[in-house]
Amino acid sequence: MGLKFPGPIRLLLIDDEEAYVQVLAKRLGKRNIQVTPANMPVIMLTGHGSETAAREGLELGAFDYLTKPCDFEELARKIVEACGKGGDRG
Repeated sequence: MGLKFPGPIRLLLIDDEEAYVQVLAKRLGKRNIQVTPANMPVIMLTGHGSETAAREGLELGAFDYLTKPCDFEELARKIVEACGKGGDRG
């Protein structure tokens, strides 16, 4: 018994494992779910940060870590750096 949807579904699928995204996108596509796969750089922004959280986030693949409130120019610079280093795979 297949699922029935009231209209087209568009889904942005994000995961840090590109192969997983591709497999899941293909499977969902067979169910008429229009998937846009994306793996992208992550810049963590937090108001309750700690050195431990920053270190763990970076070890897990975050591009960078900023505490709020952060300087807007610094954030913009980090975004440009992250996208310029091939982090935008989607």
